[in-house]
Amino acid sequence: MALSIKDASSATPYISSETGNLFLFLTAGTVFLTLVVNGSTAQFLLSLFGMDELSELEKLTLDHTKYKMMDVVLEACENLQNDDLGPFDWCAVKSYMMSLNKMDLEGVHPHSVSTRSSNLAKINLQATRVCFLRAAQAAYKRMLDDGWVTQITAYLLMGSVDNAMDLVSREPWCDWKGLKVHIDFRNDYSAFLQAHKIARRKIHEYMGESNIIANVISESEAEEKEARKLLEDILLAFPEVLQIVRTSQVTYSLLNDLEDYIQNLGKDGVLEDKLSLHLHELVQSDYKKLLRSPPRIKVPTARDVIRQHPCLGILPYEVRQALENSVKEILKPQGMVLSEKGCLPRSLFLIANGLVKSEVRCPNSPHGLCATFPEGCVMGLYELLSGKNDFCDLTSDTVVLCYVIEVKVLLPLVRLIPEVKNILWQECIVVLAKLLLPQEFEKTSIPELRTFLLERSSLITYIAGEAVEIWNESVGFLLEGFLRTPDLPSVVTVESPAVLLPSQESPNSSTPEAPGSMVPGFRHYGSRYQVEEIATIAHVDLSGWCF
Repeated sequence: MALSIKDASSATPYISSETGNLFLFLTAGTVFLTLVVNGSTAQFLLSLFGMDELSELEKLTLDHTKYKMMDVVLEACENLQNDDLGPFDWCAVKSYMMSLNKMDLEGVHPHSVSTRSSNLAKINLQATRVCFLRAAQAAYKRMLDDGWVTQITAYLLMGSVDNAMDLVSREPWCDWKGLKVHIDFRNDYSAFLQAHKIARRKIHEYMGESNIIANVISESEAEEKEARKLLEDILLAFPEVLQIVRTSQVTYSLLNDLEDYIQNLGKDGVLEDKLSLHLHELVQSDYKKLLRSPPRIKVPTARDVIRQHPCLGILPYEVRQALENSVKEILKPQGMVLSEKGCLPRSLFLIANGLVKSEVRCPNSPHGLCATFPEGCVMGLYELLSGKNDFCDLTSDTVVLCYVIEVKVLLPLVRLIPEVKNILWQECIVVLAKLLLPQEFEKTSIPELRTFLLERSSLITYIAGEAVEIWNESVGFLLEGFLRTPDLPSVVTVESPAVLLPSQESPNSSTPEAPGSMVPGFRHYGSRYQVEEIATIAHVDLSGWCF
Protein backbone atom coordinates (compact mmCIF):
# COMPACT_ATOMS: atom_id res chain seq x y z
CA MET A 1 0.00 0.00 0.00
CA ALA A 2 2.83 2.41 0.85
CA LEU A 3 4.57 1.65 -2.44
CA SER A 4 1.36 2.23 -4.40
CA ILE A 5 0.89 5.61 -2.72
CA LYS A 6 4.50 6.55 -3.51
CA ASP A 7 4.02 5.55 -7.16
CA ALA A 8 0.73 7.45 -7.35
CA SER A 9 2.33 10.61 -5.94
CA SER A 10 4.17 11.18 -9.20
CA ALA A 11 1.07 10.73 -11.35
CA THR A 12 -1.57 12.78 -9.52
CA PRO A 13 -1.67 16.39 -8.33
CA TYR A 14 -3.53 15.44 -5.13
CA ILE A 15 -0.53 13.70 -3.48
CA SER A 16 2.87 15.38 -3.51
CA SER A 17 6.13 13.50 -3.98
CA GLU A 18 7.15 14.40 -0.41
CA THR A 19 3.90 12.85 0.95
CA GLY A 20 4.50 9.63 -0.99
CA ASN A 21 8.05 9.36 0.33
CA LEU A 22 6.79 10.05 3.88
CA PHE A 23 4.20 7.26 3.61
CA LEU A 24 6.88 4.80 2.51
CA PHE A 25 9.34 5.91 5.21
CA LEU A 26 6.80 5.66 8.05
CA THR A 27 5.48 2.29 6.89
CA ALA A 28 8.95 0.80 6.43
CA GLY A 29 10.05 2.21 9.79
CA THR A 30 7.02 0.72 11.56
CA VAL A 31 7.68 -2.69 10.01
CA PHE A 32 11.39 -2.52 10.90
CA LEU A 33 10.78 -1.50 14.52
CA THR A 34 8.06 -4.15 14.93
CA LEU A 35 10.29 -6.96 13.67
CA VAL A 36 13.58 -5.90 15.26
CA VAL A 37 12.64 -4.13 18.50
CA ASN A 38 9.23 -5.57 19.40
CA GLY A 39 9.99 -9.03 18.03
CA SER A 40 13.34 -9.38 19.79
CA THR A 41 12.19 -8.07 23.21
CA ALA A 42 8.65 -9.56 23.48
CA GLN A 43 9.76 -12.85 25.01
CA PHE A 44 12.06 -11.10 27.49
CA LEU A 45 9.30 -8.71 28.61
CA LEU A 46 6.77 -11.54 28.96
CA SER A 47 9.23 -13.42 31.18
CA LEU A 48 10.09 -10.28 33.15
CA PHE A 49 6.43 -9.65 34.05
CA GLY A 50 5.68 -13.34 34.58
CA MET A 51 3.10 -13.43 31.79
CA ASP A 52 4.50 -16.63 30.25
CA GLU A 53 4.21 -18.64 33.47
CA LEU A 54 1.55 -21.24 33.98
CA SER A 55 -1.08 -20.62 36.64
CA GLU A 56 -1.59 -23.07 39.49
CA LEU A 57 -4.72 -24.27 37.74
CA GLU A 58 -2.83 -24.87 34.49
CA LYS A 59 0.07 -26.59 36.29
CA LEU A 60 -2.29 -29.03 38.00
CA THR A 61 -4.07 -29.76 34.72
CA LEU A 62 -0.71 -30.30 33.00
CA ASP A 63 0.54 -32.63 35.78
CA HIS A 64 -2.64 -34.63 35.61
CA THR A 65 -2.37 -34.99 31.83
CA LYS A 66 1.26 -36.13 32.12
CA TYR A 67 0.17 -38.61 34.78
CA LYS A 68 -2.37 -40.07 32.34
CA MET A 69 0.24 -39.97 29.52
CA MET A 70 2.51 -42.16 31.63
CA ASP A 71 -0.37 -44.61 32.09
CA VAL A 72 -0.77 -44.76 28.31
CA VAL A 73 2.97 -45.36 27.81
CA LEU A 74 3.17 -48.10 30.43
CA GLU A 75 0.12 -49.88 29.03
CA ALA A 76 1.48 -49.72 25.48
CA CYS A 77 4.91 -50.88 26.70
CA GLU A 78 3.39 -53.91 28.38
CA ASN A 79 1.55 -54.86 25.18
CA LEU A 80 4.74 -54.48 23.11
CA GLN A 81 6.75 -56.65 25.51
CA ASN A 82 4.27 -59.49 24.99
CA ASP A 83 4.48 -59.56 21.18
CA ASP A 84 6.68 -61.87 19.11
CA LEU A 85 9.00 -59.23 17.65
CA GLY A 86 11.66 -59.50 20.34
CA PRO A 87 12.96 -57.32 23.19
CA PHE A 88 13.75 -53.61 23.15
CA ASP A 89 15.80 -51.20 25.27
CA TRP A 90 13.31 -49.45 27.57
CA CYS A 91 15.92 -46.97 28.87
CA ALA A 92 16.76 -45.90 25.33
CA VAL A 93 13.07 -45.53 24.49
CA LYS A 94 12.47 -43.42 27.59
CA SER A 95 15.46 -41.18 26.80
CA TYR A 96 13.65 -40.00 23.68
CA MET A 97 10.50 -39.05 25.61
CA MET A 98 11.75 -35.93 27.39
CA SER A 99 8.18 -34.84 28.10
CA LEU A 100 7.83 -37.73 30.58
CA ASN A 101 11.38 -37.83 31.94
CA LYS A 102 10.44 -36.27 35.26
CA MET A 103 7.44 -38.52 35.81
CA ASP A 104 7.68 -41.31 38.35
CA LEU A 105 6.83 -44.73 36.97
CA GLU A 106 4.72 -45.27 40.06
CA GLY A 107 2.97 -41.95 39.69
CA VAL A 108 0.64 -40.55 42.36
CA HIS A 109 -2.80 -39.25 41.41
CA PRO A 110 -2.57 -35.41 41.35
CA HIS A 111 -5.75 -35.10 43.42
CA SER A 112 -3.95 -36.71 46.36
CA VAL A 113 -2.27 -33.35 47.08
CA SER A 114 -5.64 -32.07 48.23
CA THR A 115 -5.22 -33.89 51.50
CA ARG A 116 -2.20 -31.71 52.39
CA SER A 117 -3.41 -28.28 51.30
CA SER A 118 -6.87 -26.76 51.34
CA ASN A 119 -5.76 -24.20 48.73
CA LEU A 120 -4.59 -26.95 46.36
CA ALA A 121 -7.83 -28.82 46.99
CA LYS A 122 -9.77 -25.72 45.93
CA ILE A 123 -7.67 -25.30 42.79
CA ASN A 124 -8.01 -28.98 41.98
CA LEU A 125 -11.79 -28.73 42.30
CA GLN A 126 -11.83 -25.67 40.05
CA ALA A 127 -9.63 -27.40 37.45
CA THR A 128 -11.89 -30.44 37.42
CA ARG A 129 -14.99 -28.30 36.92
CA VAL A 130 -13.35 -26.44 34.02
CA CYS A 131 -12.32 -29.76 32.46
CA PHE A 132 -15.89 -31.03 32.79
CA LEU A 133 -17.36 -27.90 31.22
CA ARG A 134 -14.95 -28.10 28.30
CA ALA A 135 -15.97 -31.70 27.72
CA ALA A 136 -19.63 -30.63 27.72
CA GLN A 137 -18.89 -27.80 25.28
CA ALA A 138 -17.06 -30.21 22.97
CA ALA A 139 -20.12 -32.47 23.05
CA TYR A 140 -22.32 -29.53 21.98
CA LYS A 141 -20.00 -28.83 19.04
CA ARG A 142 -20.20 -32.45 17.90
CA MET A 143 -24.00 -32.37 18.19
CA LEU A 144 -24.06 -29.23 16.03
CA ASP A 145 -21.79 -30.83 13.43
CA ASP A 146 -23.97 -33.96 13.41
CA GLY A 147 -27.15 -31.92 13.07
CA TRP A 148 -28.70 -33.00 16.37
CA VAL A 149 -29.16 -29.38 17.48
CA THR A 150 -29.73 -26.15 15.57
CA GLN A 151 -27.24 -23.31 15.48
CA ILE A 152 -29.42 -21.19 17.79
CA THR A 153 -29.67 -23.99 20.35
CA ALA A 154 -25.94 -24.72 20.14
CA TYR A 155 -25.17 -21.01 20.61
CA LEU A 156 -27.23 -20.89 23.81
CA LEU A 157 -25.81 -24.18 25.10
CA MET A 158 -22.17 -23.23 24.53
CA GLY A 159 -22.82 -19.73 25.86
CA SER A 160 -24.09 -21.21 29.12
CA VAL A 161 -20.80 -23.09 29.45
CA ASP A 162 -18.78 -19.89 28.90
CA ASN A 163 -20.78 -18.13 31.61
CA ALA A 164 -20.32 -21.07 33.97
CA MET A 165 -16.54 -21.03 33.43
CA ASP A 166 -16.43 -17.39 34.53
CA LEU A 167 -18.12 -18.32 37.82
CA VAL A 168 -16.58 -21.74 38.36
CA SER A 169 -14.29 -20.55 41.16
CA ARG A 170 -17.21 -19.15 43.20
CA GLU A 171 -20.19 -21.38 42.44
CA PRO A 172 -20.40 -25.18 42.41
CA TRP A 173 -22.27 -25.47 39.11
CA CYS A 174 -24.26 -22.96 37.14
CA ASP A 175 -24.47 -23.78 33.43
CA TRP A 176 -28.10 -24.89 33.77
CA LYS A 177 -28.92 -21.81 35.84
CA GLY A 178 -27.88 -19.58 32.95
CA LEU A 179 -29.56 -21.80 30.38
CA LYS A 180 -33.02 -22.23 31.87
CA VAL A 181 -33.64 -18.48 31.67
CA HIS A 182 -33.65 -18.82 27.86
CA ILE A 183 -35.56 -22.09 27.75
CA ASP A 184 -37.77 -22.52 24.70
CA PHE A 185 -39.96 -25.55 24.10
CA ARG A 186 -39.16 -25.44 20.37
CA ASN A 187 -35.44 -26.01 20.94
CA ASP A 188 -33.88 -29.35 21.80
CA TYR A 189 -32.55 -28.83 25.32
CA SER A 190 -32.34 -32.58 25.84
CA ALA A 191 -28.85 -31.98 24.38
CA PHE A 192 -27.94 -30.60 27.83
CA LEU A 193 -28.68 -33.97 29.41
CA GLN A 194 -26.75 -35.84 26.74
CA ALA A 195 -23.73 -33.52 26.98
CA HIS A 196 -23.53 -33.89 30.76
CA LYS A 197 -23.77 -37.66 30.42
CA ILE A 198 -20.90 -37.66 27.89
CA ALA A 199 -18.81 -35.26 29.99
CA ARG A 200 -19.21 -37.39 33.12
CA ARG A 201 -17.98 -40.44 31.22
CA LYS A 202 -15.05 -38.53 29.71
CA ILE A 203 -13.99 -36.95 32.98
CA HIS A 204 -14.10 -40.33 34.69
CA GLU A 205 -11.96 -41.91 31.96
CA TYR A 206 -9.49 -39.02 32.04
CA MET A 207 -9.14 -38.43 35.78
CA GLY A 208 -10.09 -41.76 37.31
CA GLU A 209 -11.39 -41.98 40.87
CA SER A 210 -11.08 -39.34 43.59
CA ASN A 211 -13.23 -37.43 46.06
CA ILE A 212 -12.96 -34.29 43.93
CA ILE A 213 -14.16 -36.08 40.81
CA ALA A 214 -17.02 -37.65 42.76
CA ASN A 215 -17.97 -34.18 44.02
CA VAL A 216 -18.01 -32.68 40.50
CA ILE A 217 -20.03 -35.60 39.13
CA SER A 218 -22.55 -35.16 41.97
CA GLU A 219 -22.90 -31.47 41.05
CA SER A 220 -23.55 -32.44 37.45
CA GLU A 221 -26.15 -35.03 38.45
CA ALA A 222 -27.95 -32.45 40.61
CA GLU A 223 -28.15 -30.05 37.65
CA GLU A 224 -29.27 -32.89 35.38
CA LYS A 225 -32.07 -33.76 37.80
CA GLU A 226 -33.38 -30.18 37.68
CA ALA A 227 -33.08 -30.03 33.89
CA ARG A 228 -34.78 -33.40 33.43
CA LYS A 229 -37.70 -32.27 35.60
CA LEU A 230 -38.17 -29.12 33.51
CA LEU A 231 -37.94 -30.96 30.20
CA GLU A 232 -40.43 -33.55 31.40
CA ASP A 233 -42.79 -30.72 32.34
CA ILE A 234 -42.36 -29.21 28.87
CA LEU A 235 -43.19 -32.52 27.23
CA LEU A 236 -46.32 -32.77 29.38
CA ALA A 237 -47.40 -29.26 28.41
CA PHE A 238 -46.35 -29.66 24.76
CA PRO A 239 -46.44 -33.40 23.91
CA GLU A 240 -45.72 -32.65 20.25
CA VAL A 241 -42.23 -31.36 21.16
CA LEU A 242 -40.66 -34.81 21.33
CA GLN A 243 -42.06 -35.84 17.96
CA ILE A 244 -40.88 -32.64 16.26
CA VAL A 245 -37.37 -32.88 17.70
CA ARG A 246 -37.09 -36.56 16.88
CA THR A 247 -38.29 -35.93 13.32
CA SER A 248 -35.53 -33.36 12.78
CA GLN A 249 -32.86 -35.64 14.24
CA VAL A 250 -33.91 -38.66 12.19
CA THR A 251 -34.01 -36.61 8.97
CA TYR A 252 -30.47 -35.34 9.54
CA SER A 253 -29.23 -38.81 10.45
CA LEU A 254 -30.67 -40.34 7.27
CA LEU A 255 -29.12 -37.59 5.14
CA ASN A 256 -25.75 -38.30 6.77
CA ASP A 257 -26.14 -41.99 5.90
CA LEU A 258 -26.94 -41.13 2.27
CA GLU A 259 -23.91 -38.83 2.07
CA ASP A 260 -21.61 -41.58 3.41
CA TYR A 261 -23.12 -44.12 1.00
CA ILE A 262 -22.51 -41.86 -2.02
CA GLN A 263 -18.92 -41.19 -0.92
CA ASN A 264 -18.22 -44.91 -0.52
CA LEU A 265 -19.63 -45.64 -3.99
CA GLY A 266 -17.24 -43.08 -5.40
CA LYS A 267 -14.25 -44.48 -3.52
CA ASP A 268 -15.06 -48.01 -4.65
CA GLY A 269 -15.24 -46.89 -8.26
CA VAL A 270 -18.85 -47.95 -8.72
CA LEU A 271 -19.88 -44.41 -9.63
CA GLU A 272 -17.87 -42.05 -11.76
CA ASP A 273 -17.05 -38.62 -10.34
CA LYS A 274 -19.67 -36.85 -12.42
CA LEU A 275 -22.53 -38.98 -11.05
CA SER A 276 -21.18 -38.85 -7.48
CA LEU A 277 -21.05 -35.07 -7.63
CA HIS A 278 -24.61 -34.93 -8.97
CA LEU A 279 -25.95 -37.12 -6.13
CA HIS A 280 -23.90 -35.18 -3.58
CA GLU A 281 -25.50 -31.91 -4.72
CA LEU A 282 -28.98 -33.44 -4.42
CA VAL A 283 -28.32 -34.50 -0.82
CA GLN A 284 -26.82 -31.08 -0.02
CA SER A 285 -30.02 -29.47 -1.29
CA ASP A 286 -31.96 -31.57 1.21
CA TYR A 287 -29.56 -30.48 3.96
CA LYS A 288 -30.19 -26.82 3.13
CA LYS A 289 -33.93 -27.37 3.07
CA LEU A 290 -33.79 -28.90 6.57
CA LEU A 291 -31.65 -26.03 7.88
CA ARG A 292 -33.83 -23.33 6.30
CA SER A 293 -37.17 -24.71 7.44
CA PRO A 294 -36.77 -27.36 10.16
CA PRO A 295 -39.89 -29.00 11.64
CA ARG A 296 -41.63 -26.52 13.90
CA ILE A 297 -44.31 -26.79 16.53
CA LYS A 298 -47.41 -24.99 15.37
CA VAL A 299 -48.11 -22.37 18.00
CA PRO A 300 -50.84 -19.76 17.44
CA THR A 301 -49.40 -16.33 16.82
CA ALA A 302 -49.99 -13.56 19.32
CA ARG A 303 -52.14 -11.84 16.73
CA ASP A 304 -54.45 -14.85 16.41
CA VAL A 305 -54.64 -15.38 20.17
CA ILE A 306 -55.57 -11.74 20.81
CA ARG A 307 -58.18 -11.63 18.04
CA GLN A 308 -59.81 -14.87 19.15
CA HIS A 309 -59.87 -13.95 22.84
CA PRO A 310 -63.42 -13.24 24.14
CA CYS A 311 -62.30 -10.00 25.81
CA LEU A 312 -59.26 -8.73 23.89
CA GLY A 313 -60.84 -9.62 20.57
CA ILE A 314 -63.65 -7.06 20.97
CA LEU A 315 -61.34 -4.16 21.80
CA PRO A 316 -61.23 -1.29 19.30
CA TYR A 317 -59.03 -1.86 16.27
CA GLU A 318 -56.32 0.63 17.26
CA VAL A 319 -56.02 -0.97 20.70
CA ARG A 320 -55.69 -4.47 19.27
CA GLN A 321 -53.06 -3.23 16.83
CA ALA A 322 -51.04 -1.73 19.67
CA LEU A 323 -51.23 -4.98 21.63
CA GLU A 324 -50.28 -7.15 18.63
CA ASN A 325 -47.25 -4.99 17.86
CA SER A 326 -45.91 -4.95 21.44
CA VAL A 327 -46.71 -8.43 22.78
CA LYS A 328 -43.80 -10.74 23.64
CA GLU A 329 -43.81 -14.50 24.05
CA ILE A 330 -42.15 -16.08 27.11
CA LEU A 331 -41.86 -19.62 28.45
CA LYS A 332 -41.57 -20.01 32.21
CA PRO A 333 -40.64 -23.22 34.08
CA GLN A 334 -42.71 -24.35 37.04
CA GLY A 335 -42.29 -22.25 40.17
CA MET A 336 -41.01 -19.11 38.45
CA VAL A 337 -42.29 -15.77 39.78
CA LEU A 338 -44.23 -13.65 37.29
CA SER A 339 -45.07 -10.81 39.69
CA GLU A 340 -44.81 -10.21 43.43
CA LYS A 341 -47.20 -8.57 45.84
CA GLY A 342 -46.44 -4.90 46.46
CA CYS A 343 -44.48 -4.37 43.25
CA LEU A 344 -45.41 -1.85 40.59
CA PRO A 345 -47.38 -3.54 37.81
CA ARG A 346 -45.27 -3.80 34.68
CA SER A 347 -46.91 -6.45 32.55
CA LEU A 348 -50.11 -8.30 31.77
CA PHE A 349 -49.86 -12.03 31.21
CA LEU A 350 -52.12 -13.69 28.67
CA ILE A 351 -51.83 -17.41 29.41
CA ALA A 352 -51.45 -19.41 26.18
CA ASN A 353 -50.62 -22.78 27.76
CA GLY A 354 -50.21 -24.11 31.28
CA LEU A 355 -51.40 -22.94 34.69
CA VAL A 356 -50.60 -19.83 36.71
CA LYS A 357 -51.11 -19.75 40.48
CA SER A 358 -52.31 -16.59 42.23
CA GLU A 359 -51.86 -16.26 46.00
CA VAL A 360 -52.92 -13.44 48.29
CA ARG A 361 -52.85 -13.15 52.08
CA CYS A 362 -56.05 -11.85 53.60
CA PRO A 363 -55.77 -8.72 55.77
CA ASN A 364 -55.97 -9.38 59.52
CA SER A 365 -56.09 -13.12 58.91
CA PRO A 366 -53.49 -15.90 58.92
CA HIS A 367 -55.29 -17.57 56.04
CA GLY A 368 -54.80 -16.72 52.40
CA LEU A 369 -56.56 -17.22 49.11
CA CYS A 370 -55.16 -19.28 46.28
CA ALA A 371 -56.43 -20.12 42.81
CA THR A 372 -54.97 -21.50 39.59
CA PHE A 373 -55.81 -19.99 36.22
CA PRO A 374 -55.64 -21.87 32.90
CA GLU A 375 -55.05 -20.74 29.34
CA GLY A 376 -57.13 -17.82 28.14
CA CYS A 377 -56.94 -15.84 31.40
CA VAL A 378 -55.41 -12.38 31.48
CA MET A 379 -53.50 -11.81 34.72
CA GLY A 380 -52.65 -8.34 36.06
CA LEU A 381 -55.72 -6.49 34.77
CA TYR A 382 -56.90 -5.38 38.21
CA GLU A 383 -53.63 -3.62 39.00
CA LEU A 384 -53.57 -1.96 35.58
CA LEU A 385 -57.13 -0.61 35.82
CA SER A 386 -57.07 0.37 39.50
CA GLY A 387 -53.60 1.92 39.44
CA LYS A 388 -52.53 -0.06 42.52
CA ASN A 389 -49.48 -2.19 43.17
CA ASP A 390 -49.76 -5.94 42.67
CA PHE A 391 -52.03 -7.28 45.42
CA CYS A 392 -51.16 -10.94 44.90
CA ASP A 393 -48.24 -13.16 43.98
CA LEU A 394 -48.25 -14.79 40.55
CA THR A 395 -46.15 -17.90 39.95
CA SER A 396 -46.13 -20.55 37.24
CA ASP A 397 -47.83 -23.69 38.56
CA THR A 398 -46.68 -25.69 35.51
CA VAL A 399 -44.56 -24.89 32.51
CA VAL A 400 -46.33 -21.80 31.18
CA LEU A 401 -46.34 -20.18 27.77
CA CYS A 402 -47.44 -16.56 28.13
CA TYR A 403 -47.90 -13.56 25.93
CA VAL A 404 -46.62 -10.52 27.82
CA ILE A 405 -48.26 -7.12 27.30
CA GLU A 406 -46.43 -4.17 28.84
CA VAL A 407 -48.53 -1.89 31.04
CA LYS A 408 -46.95 1.23 29.52
CA VAL A 409 -48.41 0.25 26.14
CA LEU A 410 -51.99 -0.37 27.28
CA LEU A 411 -52.36 2.24 30.06
CA PRO A 412 -52.49 5.34 27.80
CA LEU A 413 -55.17 3.64 25.68
CA VAL A 414 -57.22 2.81 28.78
CA ARG A 415 -57.10 6.43 29.90
CA LEU A 416 -57.90 7.74 26.45
CA ILE A 417 -60.79 5.43 25.50
CA PRO A 418 -63.39 4.77 28.28
CA GLU A 419 -64.82 1.86 26.31
CA VAL A 420 -61.54 -0.03 26.72
CA LYS A 421 -61.63 0.20 30.50
CA ASN A 422 -65.18 -1.17 30.72
CA ILE A 423 -64.31 -4.14 28.50
CA LEU A 424 -61.23 -4.95 30.54
CA TRP A 425 -63.16 -4.66 33.82
CA GLN A 426 -65.44 -7.46 32.61
CA GLU A 427 -62.43 -9.75 32.14
CA CYS A 428 -60.95 -8.62 35.44
CA ILE A 429 -64.08 -9.73 37.32
CA VAL A 430 -63.53 -13.30 36.06
CA VAL A 431 -60.14 -13.46 37.81
CA LEU A 432 -61.40 -11.75 40.97
CA ALA A 433 -64.40 -14.11 41.21
CA LYS A 434 -62.15 -17.18 41.00
CA LEU A 435 -59.69 -15.79 43.52
CA LEU A 436 -61.94 -14.08 46.07
CA LEU A 437 -64.87 -16.52 45.91
CA PRO A 438 -63.06 -19.86 45.56
CA GLN A 439 -65.79 -21.99 47.14
CA GLU A 440 -68.61 -20.49 45.12
CA PHE A 441 -66.90 -20.80 41.72
CA GLU A 442 -64.47 -23.64 42.34
CA LYS A 443 -66.19 -26.06 39.96
CA THR A 444 -66.98 -23.48 37.30
CA SER A 445 -64.71 -23.39 34.28
CA ILE A 446 -63.30 -20.09 33.08
CA PRO A 447 -65.37 -20.03 29.83
CA GLU A 448 -68.57 -20.79 31.77
CA LEU A 449 -67.78 -18.17 34.40
CA ARG A 450 -66.92 -15.58 31.76
CA THR A 451 -70.25 -16.17 29.97
CA PHE A 452 -72.21 -16.09 33.23
CA LEU A 453 -70.65 -12.82 34.42
CA LEU A 454 -71.09 -11.20 31.04
CA GLU A 455 -74.82 -11.99 31.07
CA ARG A 456 -75.51 -11.35 34.77
CA SER A 457 -73.23 -8.43 35.72
CA SER A 458 -73.65 -4.68 35.47
CA LEU A 459 -70.86 -2.17 35.98
CA ILE A 460 -71.87 0.98 37.88
CA THR A 461 -69.77 3.99 38.87
CA TYR A 462 -70.92 5.82 42.05
CA ILE A 463 -69.98 9.32 43.20
CA ALA A 464 -69.20 10.41 46.77
CA GLY A 465 -72.21 10.19 49.14
CA GLU A 466 -74.26 7.80 47.02
CA ALA A 467 -75.75 4.71 48.63
CA VAL A 468 -74.89 1.21 47.42
CA GLU A 469 -77.33 -1.61 48.10
CA ILE A 470 -76.50 -5.30 47.90
CA TRP A 471 -79.69 -7.30 47.34
CA ASN A 472 -80.34 -10.89 48.25
CA GLU A 473 -79.11 -13.44 45.70
CA SER A 474 -76.55 -10.99 44.40
CA VAL A 475 -72.92 -10.09 44.97
CA GLY A 476 -70.93 -6.94 44.37
CA PHE A 477 -67.27 -6.60 43.41
CA LEU A 478 -65.73 -3.35 44.64
CA LEU A 479 -63.23 -2.58 41.90
CA GLU A 480 -62.29 1.00 42.71
CA GLY A 481 -62.82 3.39 45.60
CA PHE A 482 -63.81 3.17 49.30
CA LEU A 483 -67.09 2.38 51.07
CA ARG A 484 -68.47 2.92 54.58
CA THR A 485 -71.55 1.61 56.33
CA PRO A 486 -73.86 4.44 57.44
CA ASP A 487 -75.34 2.31 60.23
CA LEU A 488 -72.00 1.41 61.80
CA PRO A 489 -69.58 4.27 61.22
CA SER A 490 -66.95 2.65 63.45
CA VAL A 491 -66.49 -0.18 60.99
CA VAL A 492 -63.27 -0.08 59.06
CA THR A 493 -63.53 1.41 55.61
CA VAL A 494 -64.01 -1.17 52.89
CA GLU A 495 -61.21 -0.87 50.34
CA SER A 496 -60.99 -2.37 46.89
CA PRO A 497 -60.66 -5.11 45.86
CA ALA A 498 -63.48 -6.57 47.92
CA VAL A 499 -66.49 -8.84 47.60
CA LEU A 500 -69.76 -7.40 48.93
CA LEU A 501 -72.22 -10.09 50.04
CA PRO A 502 -75.71 -9.64 51.51
CA SER A 503 -76.01 -10.11 55.27
CA GLN A 504 -77.87 -13.43 54.97
CA GLU A 505 -74.90 -14.96 53.15
CA SER A 506 -72.61 -14.77 56.15
CA PRO A 507 -71.30 -18.21 57.11
CA ASN A 508 -71.09 -19.63 60.63
CA SER A 509 -74.29 -17.94 61.62
CA SER A 510 -77.93 -19.03 61.62
CA THR A 511 -79.19 -15.46 61.79
CA PRO A 512 -78.69 -12.62 59.38
CA GLU A 513 -75.59 -10.54 59.96
CA ALA A 514 -75.82 -6.96 61.09
CA PRO A 515 -75.50 -4.41 58.31
CA GLY A 516 -71.91 -3.70 57.50
CA SER A 517 -70.47 -6.59 59.50
CA MET A 518 -67.09 -7.70 58.22
CA VAL A 519 -65.05 -10.91 58.38
CA PRO A 520 -61.26 -10.88 58.04
CA GLY A 521 -60.20 -10.84 54.43
CA PHE A 522 -61.75 -9.58 51.24
CA ARG A 523 -65.35 -10.69 51.92
CA HIS A 524 -67.68 -8.13 53.50
CA TYR A 525 -71.29 -8.70 54.58
CA GLY A 526 -73.87 -5.97 54.55
CA SER A 527 -76.87 -4.74 52.58
CA ARG A 528 -76.10 -1.02 52.46
CA TYR A 529 -72.91 0.99 52.01
CA GLN A 530 -72.07 4.63 51.42
CA VAL A 531 -69.49 5.79 48.89
CA GLU A 532 -66.68 7.90 50.29
CA GLU A 533 -65.23 8.80 46.91
CA ILE A 534 -65.88 7.68 43.38
CA ALA A 535 -66.35 3.92 43.40
CA THR A 536 -66.76 1.33 40.65
CA ILE A 537 -68.81 -1.75 41.55
CA ALA A 538 -69.79 -4.74 39.45
CA HIS A 539 -73.17 -6.10 40.55
CA VAL A 540 -73.75 -9.78 39.72
CA ASP A 541 -77.19 -11.39 39.84
CA LEU A 542 -76.84 -14.90 41.36
CA SER A 543 -80.52 -15.82 41.29
CA GLY A 544 -80.96 -19.37 40.05
CA TRP A 545 -77.21 -19.99 39.91
CA CYS A 546 -76.16 -23.35 41.36
CA PHE A 547 -72.74 -23.44 42.94
